[in-house]
Amino acid sequence: MTFYHGTSVLFKHFDNDHTLEGDGKIKHGAGIYLTTGYKRAAHYSGKKPGATDYYVYTVEIPDLTSDNCIEFKEAVNPSIIQRAEKELKESIPHEVTMDGKLFRKHIAMKLAGKKKNEKLTVDDEIAAADFLVKIGVLYNKVPYIWKKPFIHYDVIVMKTDVMRIAQLVKVALAFDKKTKHLELVEGSEIEIPLDSF
Repeated sequence: MTFYHGTSVLFKHFDNDHTLEGDGKIKHGAGIYLTTGYKRAAHYSGKKPGATDYYVYTVEIPDLTSDNCIEFKEAVNPSIIQRAEKELKESIPHEVTMDGKLFRKHIAMKLAGKKKNEKLTVDDEIAAADFLVKIGVLYNKVPYIWKKPFIHYDVIVMKTDVMRIAQLVKVALAFDKKTKHLELVEGSEIEIPLDSF
């Protein structure tokens, strides 16, 4: 499957040690954020304060399946639940298993020993991602256009060695008065050979 990643940094491979160097957020859990939208990736390449160069990486990953992916607002595959319960050595409440987001947060809370009213830290989210990878979950899928069917979405990849950079393009961004954000300047794309740096 092909997705896009926007950043202001040149690199030859993805590394989870750098995941907070973009906008410093992990809204939907720890991992590398990819998207189905090229323009969306270009927009995110301009999120780092002070950045002057913007890049869009075309990234290939193995297919998302119900057995290797959890999804926002969707029930978690029974096989994933079973593997998580085996590893945690306890049952997971049914209501938590009906939404991938709640499932991920439940695991993070359990691993951190936190109660419902306590806030998760970045380290808690990283621990949850590591746990999910350990039980064979590679991806966290989140729609970004909330119109069914959900054909536009982001994927948070929790295991970087499944990612392959297929293409790298430098783009130009300009402030858009309508969106009030930096957006892709159409036709500005310049491909950068992966062996040139």
